Amino acid sequence: MNLTDEQFSRFFPFDYPRYDQREVIEKILTAFDSGKRHVILSAPTGSGKSVIAVTVANALRDRNFSFHSEIITSQKCLQEQYYHDLNIPIVYGKSNYTCKLSPVLNCECGVCGGSKQKACNDCPYTLAISAARNASICSTNYAFFLQRNKFYAASNSLYADFIVFDECHNLEQEILQMCTFKITDERLQYLGYNTKGYIPVYGTSEENLIAWLNDVKAGLKIEIVKVGHLLQKIDIFNSLSKNGKISPNELREHKKVHTRLKGIVSYINQISLLLEQYQEGNRFIATFGNKEIEFKLLHGSSLFQKYVSNSAVCFLHMSATILSKEQHCKNLGIDLDDAEYISCESRFPLYNRPIFYDPIGSMAFKDKRSTIPKMVKRVDEILTQYKNDKGIIHTISYELTEAMMAGISNKNNWRILVPRPGNRQEVLNHFYTSDEPLVLMSPSLTEGLDLKDDLSRFCIVCKMPFANTNDQWIKERQQEDQTWYAANTCTVLMQMTGRSVRSEKDVASTYILDSCFNFLVYKHGNLFPKWWQESVFSIEDENAIKEKQQEH
Repeated sequence: MNLTDEQFSRFFPFDYPRYDQREVIEKILTAFDSGKRHVILSAPTGSGKSVIAVTVANALRDRNFSFHSEIITSQKCLQEQYYHDLNIPIVYGKSNYTCKLSPVLNCECGVCGGSKQKACNDCPYTLAISAARNASICSTNYAFFLQRNKFYAASNSLYADFIVFDECHNLEQEILQMCTFKITDERLQYLGYNTKGYIPVYGTSEENLIAWLNDVKAGLKIEIVKVGHLLQKIDIFNSLSKNGKISPNELREHKKVHTRLKGIVSYINQISLLLEQYQEGNRFIATFGNKEIEFKLLHGSSLFQKYVSNSAVCFLHMSATILSKEQHCKNLGIDLDDAEYISCESRFPLYNRPIFYDPIGSMAFKDKRSTIPKMVKRVDEILTQYKNDKGIIHTISYELTEAMMAGISNKNNWRILVPRPGNRQEVLNHFYTSDEPLVLMSPSLTEGLDLKDDLSRFCIVCKMPFANTNDQWIKERQQEDQTWYAANTCTVLMQMTGRSVRSEKDVASTYILDSCFNFLVYKHGNLFPKWWQESVFSIEDENAIKEKQQEH
């Protein structure tokens, strides 16, 4: 569909498009006009995917004034970008809003939310839902979107006309989280289910696991009634009507009991969904630990088809790392004839984003012990080379992270920050605001970081991100589909190397130190897009590339 200049200026949120944005937008609209329900856009950082998505939504709405679009993201920070950059209303889950009747509580376990009564008139969660629903475009996250879609799928009704999946390379994993859960003896005891000392162990047959899950489900349903009586016994609402406020003890008890109720309902829902999928032929993997079991479905395609595919008229899937139309469609059960694949080239100058292959040694399991000392030494050299600059080091494992911290020289060690689950945001905030040449080191900062300009002038990849085949789920998927395993590795590697160069004027160098990269390229190099392949140089080319950077 070719837009007139007048149409494009009305739909596009800024004064002028950059690069081939208009061409991409018109290709997407043409695909929808031809009857395709899914458009898959593979576009690198800097392509302006969010602007493309909003423009397409505006163009589609122009044909139908009641047209409603949703942009689904994987992280709150991405939702906030849509709000600040494009004024798109946001909806979070209930727990992100503070209860107006009792600010100590959130809206999930708030006074009205914890009862059978309707929400108060000025409930911030209800107001956010209403504002988003009345807007032509809104943004939410995958967890909220998928939980809501379970209800709308049951009622067989559309919630939106057009849905955008941002960072869609994670879409199957986000869907699988709907019924991925860990059952522990301690957790079941807290929720009120008496395990009688019996948690299934490794070797338990599928039939016995299913029977046990049905038993747990039945036991937890009994607990729901008991917990409901506890909430009534607290009698918060009588306190409200008599005193105008809730006592601290009542608040604490209310929150405690409501949290327990939420845990019971969550377990029941996840067990029910797993059993339902199992009956429909979707295999699950059970991973056994000490008095605990984790359940995960092997495939997300049936969940996508049941709970997502019919939730809108058409869909736009966007990511910088969709390496194959065929693999993406296979993961989600999308008919290839029902999908259009559009791929964009990087517009960033080649010499601004070099990836230097500097093979220090193999980080494969059998070789890593001898390689790690050489790896530490080389990382220390790169840190000295960039002694005045910030950067990021991807380690893939905490084992390697600790070895790095123990071996890096004192002159560089003080610069290293290691975010951990308990202090991640605090460490990142310190990194962002500090004027010192700090360096992030982590096994898990592969996505969601915008380390633009002086926030990162170098990136080090210490180990290829091959998924751990000791994980039974990974092992099963790899044995079933080698291409899936390779594509997953390539996707994570591209995400890692994409943290530092964020605009056409940004400059940063990436160093890949694991010699297993050579094996990955030899076997599956065709999976990498051409623009990424062109950015890979030998370490011997580093000086020449640096000179070209200076020239520009």
